[in-house]
Amino acid sequence: MPEAGPTLNWIATIPITAPGQSFAWDPRDRQVLYTLSKQGREVIVGRVESASDSNEKPR
Repeated sequence: MPEAGPTLNWIATIPITAPGQSFAWDPRDRQVLYTLSKQGREVIVGRVESASDSNEKPR
């Protein structure tokens, strides 16, 4: 359970281009996301940046 209690709060949806059979965040780097492509039999590694980390304006 989260330290703040038993309630999980949805914060955002992050669109990704991976077909994604499943996914996991890297425990050492919170911006790295691993996804699995069952059809391609491969692990896809991506980096997710927050709006404040990039030069783009939030949508």
